[in-house]
Amino acid sequence: MKITLLGATGGLGTEILKQGLERGYSIKALVRTPDKVETKHDLLEMVRADVMKDSSDRLADILTGSDGIISALGTGMNLGITQLYSEGTSKLIEAVQQAQIRRFIVVSSSGTEPTTEEPWWYLWFVRRLLVNVYVDQARMEERIINTKDLDWVMVRPSQLTNGDSQKYRVRLRHNPEGGYKISRADVADFMLNQLEDNTYLYKMPALAY
Repeated sequence: MKITLLGATGGLGTEILKQGLERGYSIKALVRTPDKVETKHDLLEMVRADVMKDSSDRLADILTGSDGIISALGTGMNLGITQLYSEGTSKLIEAVQQAQIRRFIVVSSSGTEPTTEEPWWYLWFVRRLLVNVYVDQARMEERIINTKDLDWVMVRPSQLTNGDSQKYRVRLRHNPEGGYKISRADVADFMLNQLEDNTYLYKMPALAY
């Protein structure tokens, strides 16, 4: 399995990279600053790239030959207005289709779609804090949903932690009842599984304990 990973320097991307290599996958990691990735492996190829600045043609050349794409792009601690998810993913989709790749696994968030099931503290504090991220992730989701000839899975994790792997629950669109956290390790495991599992194809599974 040959995959291309975006966002390999983030917390989730680092875990996807680690687990993917453990599975024996050949991974091409697209990062703005390759020096930030400490992992060295015979199956890992580092490529300097920026989805916001590079052309879709250049990105397509880089992606060519991959069996699937995993995007773990994120803004990190930057909670200001952003277009990374929407504009970055739009250009990435153009490149994916130019490279004639169908499998596309992307991380979003369970917070993109409000629900009456959310606790008061989430509505009043977390949602307001992350509103800019959620707004752009929602634009990204709409763009992916409206794309033809793309085998996508949009993974919607709840609050990410650095905890160990454990049994987690999956529910379409919204968090499993009473679940508000999940480790990056478990989200990485789930996203890697989607490369060959069609259970959640064209769906938005939300993950939590």
